[in-house]
Amino acid sequence: MPAYIKTVLLPFRSRIIYDGLFQTHQILFGSGITSDLREIYLTAKQNNRIVETLETDAQHTGRNRPRKPTKDWSTRVDALRVDAQELTSDAGAPTIQGPVFSLVKASLEMAHVSVHDPDDIEQLWERARKTERALRKVFATLNRAAVFDE
Repeated sequence: MPAYIKTVLLPFRSRIIYDGLFQTHQILFGSGITSDLREIYLTAKQNNRIVETLETDAQHTGRNRPRKPTKDWSTRVDALRVDAQELTSDAGAPTIQGPVFSLVKASLEMAHVSVHDPDDIEQLWERARKTERALRKVFATLNRAAVFDE
């Protein structure tokens, strides 16, 4: 996977089927195109753009509708977020604690938005950037410690 194939797609009773034959082609995909194709697929899947049926919206049976979460995590995320506010590194604590605690807090802020307002992409991006900055600080702290371990 992935494979380059040639086939015929046919409408049949409001479903999309293939004619039963696949013509394969001898071709190797490099890691670049493989990851690009995977990203295209995941983007289409996440945005409900995978077409599996030819039914109209009135006939739609829900196969392509977004799945609802099986569990409401909002209460647990909110509790973790409150608990994380108590995380502070004391004067004698290891240097890594401050950046790691900041990363935990930033991650929980992003989790909070994801469970309370998952469609607010702008806010999710902002939280993702803050989480990324916190992670870079963790890496920088670890890199400074690694200089003396060599």
